[in-house]
Amino acid sequence: MGNMTLVVFGLPDEHPQTRFPLTSVSPTRWEYEGLIQLPKSIPNLILVLESKFLGDVGCVSLRDSELEEAKSAPRADEDDPAVIERPFLNEDSAPQDSSTPRITMCVTSVMTEKTQYVIEQPKVTPATQEDSGLNKPLTLTFQGQALKSQFEATDRQTYLDEAIELFSEALALVPSIDTDKPQGEHYSALCVKIYLLEEHGHALSERFSRFGNIADITLAITSLEEALRLSSTTEAIPNTSLPNGFPPLPSLLATAQRYLGIALVRRYDTSGAVEDLERAVKLQREESESVPPNGKVFAWGRLGTYLLRRFGRFASLPDIDEAVECQRRSLEGFMANRGLEGDPITLAQRYSDLGTPLLQRFKANGDLGDVDEAILCFKEAASLVSSGSTADEPAIRVLEIFNGLAIALMRRFERTRDLNDINEAISAQQRALNSAPLDFPDRHTVLNNLALCFQRHYEHTKDADSLHGTVEALRQAIDVTPQGHQMLALTLNNYATALMELSEIANPAENTKQAIDAQMRAIKLTPAGHPSLPAFYDNLGHWYRNLFSATSDLGAIQSAVGAQRKSLSLSTTTHPEHSLILASLATSLLTRHELTSGLEDLQEAISMLEDSLRLTPAGHSHISDRQRNLARAYYHLYSVNRDVALMNKAFTLYSLAASSTTTPARSRLNAAMEWVRHARLAKSNSQTFEAMETAMRLVAFVAGMEQSLERRYDNLSELSMLVLASAAFAALQLQRPDKALEWLEQGRGLVWRQLSSLRTPLEDLQAKNPRLAEQLRSLSAELEQVSSASSSRTSAGLAFHGSALQARISSHNQAAQQVKVATEREKVLQTIRTTLPGFENFLQTPPTHEILRHLPKNGPVIVLGAHPTGCYALALLADLDEPMYIPLSFTWDRALELGLVLASNLAKYGVRARGASTAVVPEPTEVEVVNSGSEPQDEVTRAIRRYTRDASSPRNGVSFVLRELWLEVVKPILDSLTLLKTTSNQEAIRIWWCPTGPLTSLPIHAAGIYTGSDAICLADYAVSSYIPTIAVLAERMKNARALRSGQPNTTTAGLLILSQPNTPGCTPIPGTTVEADHVSHELQLPGIPSLWLDGDNATVEAGLRGMQNFRCIHLACHATQRQDRPLQSGFYLHDGRLELATIMKSNLKHADLAFLSACQTSAGSSVVPEEAVHLAAGMLSAGYRGVVATMWSIQDEYAPQVAGDFYRYLLESNKASVEGHSDANMDGSMAAYALQDATRRLRERLDGSDISFLTWVPYVHFGL
Repeated sequence: MGNMTLVVFGLPDEHPQTRFPLTSVSPTRWEYEGLIQLPKSIPNLILVLESKFLGDVGCVSLRDSELEEAKSAPRADEDDPAVIERPFLNEDSAPQDSSTPRITMCVTSVMTEKTQYVIEQPKVTPATQEDSGLNKPLTLTFQGQALKSQFEATDRQTYLDEAIELFSEALALVPSIDTDKPQGEHYSALCVKIYLLEEHGHALSERFSRFGNIADITLAITSLEEALRLSSTTEAIPNTSLPNGFPPLPSLLATAQRYLGIALVRRYDTSGAVEDLERAVKLQREESESVPPNGKVFAWGRLGTYLLRRFGRFASLPDIDEAVECQRRSLEGFMANRGLEGDPITLAQRYSDLGTPLLQRFKANGDLGDVDEAILCFKEAASLVSSGSTADEPAIRVLEIFNGLAIALMRRFERTRDLNDINEAISAQQRALNSAPLDFPDRHTVLNNLALCFQRHYEHTKDADSLHGTVEALRQAIDVTPQGHQMLALTLNNYATALMELSEIANPAENTKQAIDAQMRAIKLTPAGHPSLPAFYDNLGHWYRNLFSATSDLGAIQSAVGAQRKSLSLSTTTHPEHSLILASLATSLLTRHELTSGLEDLQEAISMLEDSLRLTPAGHSHISDRQRNLARAYYHLYSVNRDVALMNKAFTLYSLAASSTTTPARSRLNAAMEWVRHARLAKSNSQTFEAMETAMRLVAFVAGMEQSLERRYDNLSELSMLVLASAAFAALQLQRPDKALEWLEQGRGLVWRQLSSLRTPLEDLQAKNPRLAEQLRSLSAELEQVSSASSSRTSAGLAFHGSALQARISSHNQAAQQVKVATEREKVLQTIRTTLPGFENFLQTPPTHEILRHLPKNGPVIVLGAHPTGCYALALLADLDEPMYIPLSFTWDRALELGLVLASNLAKYGVRARGASTAVVPEPTEVEVVNSGSEPQDEVTRAIRRYTRDASSPRNGVSFVLRELWLEVVKPILDSLTLLKTTSNQEAIRIWWCPTGPLTSLPIHAAGIYTGSDAICLADYAVSSYIPTIAVLAERMKNARALRSGQPNTTTAGLLILSQPNTPGCTPIPGTTVEADHVSHELQLPGIPSLWLDGDNATVEAGLRGMQNFRCIHLACHATQRQDRPLQSGFYLHDGRLELATIMKSNLKHADLAFLSACQTSAGSSVVPEEAVHLAAGMLSAGYRGVVATMWSIQDEYAPQVAGDFYRYLLESNKASVEGHSDANMDGSMAAYALQDATRRLRERLDGSDISFLTWVPYVHFGL
C-alpha cells in the first residue's frame, strides 16, 4: 500500500498538525511514532487513512462519548491506556470485512493529555478467497511496497533490492491468464498481474535512476511494456470483485503509460536513443488525455518535461512553447485544486518544473522576461523546500530545485553581468551539491553546473581561484560520469573551455593542446544531428586560434577556420548560437588576414561580423566583443582603401563597445585602449581624447570595491603603464595638461581612496540627509568588515586536497557578500550624487579646477610623470589656472636604471631595516623580503630584500644616482620655475613632489652634486615634501584647522612617544630607547605636554589611548608593511601590532604630526607604484596632517641625533610663532623645515661616502 498518512479532521484551526505520517514497522503494520494531543470539547473526529498508491483507503468516525466510554472501561491496571479499535470503512466495504484496514488507538488521559496511535494493517485479501491463488502474491506485493517505502525514507539500497525480489516472486505466483479471452474468474488475477508488473518495473527504473545499472532499465522497460500490453488489450468487467481498494483497470492503464514513459526517458538520458524519447512523449500525451481531472495536474507536468527534453535534442521552438504551457497549467491546476496548505514540497516541484522550460526558452529567444520568471519560480520553490518539512523527501528534489535556480541566475548573469546573480548562483549550486549523495548517478550534472558558475565568475572578475574551482569541479564531473552517458561530451566541452582559460595564466601551449584533445573527444562522443555539435566545432576553432597565438603555427589558424566553417555548416539561422558561430569564424578570418593580408578573409569577416551583430540582442554580454572585432575589421579595411567612412564606423563601434553596461569592465577597457591606439594612428585628436576619457572612467571599475584587495592590486599593476602613463602622455600631446593631471589623479591612489572613503566623516551629509548618511555609514562599516574577511581568506590560500572544492565554494560565499554590500553601497552613493545639490562629486576625485583652488600658497606642487617615450613635470602653483607643462630629457629606462643602482647599494650595505649594519656586505647574494617581523638574518636586521646587482662601479654609487636626478630632473624644473638659492633654511620655499611610475622609488628630495667646486643640491633652493596624490594635499589644505588658534586644547597639544627596544619575536633595537629619551629631553624645557611609553608599557591599547589624547606621535619601533593588505600594516608594540585599520577607526580629528622612526615606512610597491602602499600614506589617510618617514633603514647610531635635532628645530619654530611660554605646544606645520635642518646637520657630521648618503637620505616628509 506504499506510504501511509493519517489525516485527522475536526481539530481546531490553531492546532499545529493535522497530518501524521506513518512508519512501516513490518509488512502489515504501520505506526505513528509520536503523540497526538486532543484539545478539550471535541464533539467528533474523522480519521482518514491515505495511501500514496491507492489514495483514500477509508475513514473512522470517533465521538467524544466513545472516548469517555473507553476511558471509564475497566482495565487490569488503571495506569494502562484505554484501547479503541475501529475498522477503516469506505463505500464498498462491509463493517467487519477482514480485508479492511483497522486502527488501534491507545488512549491515555483523554481530553487533557497526549494520545498515541498505533495503526495495525491486517492482510488484504479478496472477499471470496476460495481458489483465487492471490493471497500470497498480494501479501508479497504489500511487503515489497513496505520495503520500497523504507528505501525512500533511508536511501538504503538493500531495501530496494529486497522489494524487487519480492515483486519478482509475487509475479511468479500469479495464476496463469488467458489474455485472448478474458473471463470473469481470471479478471482479478489479470489486474493483480498488471499491478505487479508496474510495481516491479517502476522499482527497477528507480534503482537504475539511483545507481545506474543499465540492466535494470532494460528489464524495467520489458516489465512495463508487458503491463501496458495487458492493460491496453483487456476489457474491464465492472461486476468482478477486486481486493479492497485495488486500482481499477483504467487506472492501471494510466499507470503503465506513466511508468513506461518515465523509464524510456531515463534510458534516453543515458543512451540518447531518440525513439525512446518520441515514444515517451506519445505515451504521456495519451495518459494526460485519459486520466481524470485530479490526475491531469501531474500528467501535464510530465508531458512538459518530456517536451523539454525533445527541445533539447532538436531545438524545435513549438516544443519549448508547449512545454512552458504544460508546466504552467500543471502549476495553476495544482494551486486551484489543493492550494498552498499541506503539501509545500509538491508545490515546490511544480514551481521548479515551470522554471526549467522558461529558462530554456530564454536561451532560445533571449527574452529577459522568461529568465526573470524562471528565477522567481525557482526561488519560490527553494523557499518552500527550505521552510517545509523535507525530512521524508528525497534529497534529489531539493537538488533539482537549487540546481535550476543556480543555472537560471547564471544565465541571467551572462546577459546582465550583475555579479550578485553569479554569486547567488554559486551559493545555490553549493546547496545542490550538498544535497547530492556521493553515489547519485547525476552528480556529474551538479558538478558541471557548479563549474559553469565558477567559470562565468572568472570570466567577469579574472579571479584565478574561481578558475581553479572550475577545473577542479569538471575533473570530478568527468570521473563520475558513466561511460557512454550523453552528458560526458558536454562535460568534456566545458573542461576544454576551462583549460583554455587556464592557458591564459599558465602553460599556454600545453593547456591549449589538452583543451583541443578534450574538445575532439567531445565531438566524437556526440551523435550526428545533435544540436550541440555546431557549438563544439566552434569551440574547437577557438582553441586552434589560441594555439596559433601561443605558438605562431600557421597550421593552427588554418585548422581554426576549418573547424568553424564546419560549425557554420551544421548551424541554421534559428540555432541559438548562430550569431556566436558567425562571430567566431569572422574573428579567425580576421586573425588570418592580419597574418597574410588576404583581402578576401577581411571582407568575409566583416560580412559575418555585421550579420552576427545584427542577430545579437541589445544588452547581450557578448555584444561588446562583437562590436570591438567589427571595429577592428573596419579599421583594417580603412588602412587598405582609406575610406574615412569606415574609420568613423570603427570609432562609433569602439565607443559602443567601451560603453556597454553588460560587459566586464576589463573588456570595455580593452576596447577603449584599442580605440585610443587606432585614433592616434589615424591622427584624430578628438577621437583620441574621447577614447582616453572613456578609458580613464573605466579604471575605477576594473579595480572596484566589490573585489578583494589582492585582486584590485593585481588589476592596477597591469594598468600602471598600459593606461595611466599613456593617458597622461596623450593628454600632453593634445596640449591638455589639465586633463593629464585629472587622468593621473583618477587612476592613482585608487585603493587608498577607496579605503579612506569607508571612514570619511559624514557631518555634512548628516546635516543634509540623515537617512542617507546612516545608510552609507552602515554599509561602509559592513563593507570594511567583509573586505577584511575576504582578504584574510585569499591570503590563507586554498588547499588542493580533500574537500578543496567545498572550501572554494565557502570562500566564494564570503567574496559574494562583499560584492553584495559594495553594490548596495554604490547605489546609495549614486542616490546621494544625483539627488542632493552640492554632493555631485561626493567621494569622487575632484575635477582639476577644484584641486587647483586648494593648493598651498608657499610653494609649487610638482607631478613627475613617466612614459616609455618621455618624462615630464606638471607644476601646479596657486596663482595659475592650469598646470605648467615642463618636458624633461629624463627617460623611463633611465628611471629604472637608477632604481636598480640604488637597490644594488641598499643590498650591498645591507640597509633595509632599522639598525642594519653599515659594514659592507661582501659579494651580496640573494636575500629575502620579510614584511611581517620575521626572524632576522643578523642581530640588527629585520627585513631585507632580494637583489644581486654589484655596486662597486663609481657610476653605480648613491652619489651618482643623486647627481643624475639633479641634472636630468630637478634642475630643469627649478630653472623653469626660476627658483633661486636661499641663504637660510627658513627662507626656502616649499616643494611638494608627487612622483609617478618608476620615479616613486627615487630620492628626488636629495638630488644634487655633493662633491667638487660645483657642489649644489635641491636643499639649497627649497624644502621638500612628498604627497601620494594631489587630491590628498588639496583635501588637507581644504580642511586644515588652525590648531594653534584660540585657547589651546592641552589634551591634544602634545606628543606621544612610543619606543619598543625589545619587541617579542623581533630583533632588539636598543637605540629606540635612546632616541625616545632624546625626544623627551627636548620637550621638557619648553614644557610641551608628552607621554613616553617604553618597553612593556608600550601596548596597543595604551598607544591608541595616547593617540586620542595627543596631536602628535613619535614611533620608534619595528614596523611592517603589508603590500597585499595595507590596512594590516602597522607598528610592533609590546603585546602585538598596532595596525593602520585600528588607527583609522579611531577617528583622530586633531591629528597633526606622526614621526615614524622605523624601517622603510615610505617604501612603496614596485608592482603598484601608483598606489603608495606604505605606512606614510596610511598615516595620512588616518588623519595626520604631516608624516616623517623613511625610504629604507635608519641607523640606531644616528637616529637619536636626527630626532633630537628635528624636535629642537620644530620647538624653536613653535616658540618663535607664539608670545610667551604659556602657549607652548606641538605644531607640525614646520615639520618639513625641521627635518631638512636635522638631515643637513647629520650630513655635515658624515663624510661623502655612499654609506653616509644611505644614512641621511632615507628621511622624508609627507603632507603639509
